[in-house]
Amino acid sequence: MLPRAAAVGSRWAAYDAATGKVVCCLSVASAEISESELESRFDIPGPWVTDLTNGWNLDAAPHRPHVQMLEVQGALGSHVFEATGGANGGLLLPAGAHGIGVNALEMSGKRYSLQRSEHALADDDGGVLTYVLTPLGGGTVLKVEVPFGTY
Repeated sequence: MLPRAAAVGSRWAAYDAATGKVVCCLSVASAEISESELESRFDIPGPWVTDLTNGWNLDAAPHRPHVQMLEVQGALGSHVFEATGGANGGLLLPAGAHGIGVNALEMSGKRYSLQRSEHALADDDGGVLTYVLTPLGGGTVLKVEVPFGTY
């Protein structure tokens, strides 16, 4: 799920917060997948499709996620993410990003300190991982919220 459609062929890396590693690569393999295709082609139940596309909370959402197929390439194919609080995976970053310690990373020549927090949903069926990236030389702080559900 991406906040806007990504170009087919674009590459992404994943930041593993438990290890402080940036593991490459994911490649975007398809255009956006429609809600009806998620249900029919991938046999995902309707309520899960609503969760994937943030259909339950459009008024409060800053964006509506876009779902696209990704292909695993390189070291990411054998990397195992440690489960933390019921969530596996990490933060998507540009392919050239790299970790410089457990709480810092570098993207496009700029270094960021990184803080990660997790908040459970009231019904305990998931939560939100929040990543705050603060530029070490000053500048705009980046905040990324990654919702996850447990079924």
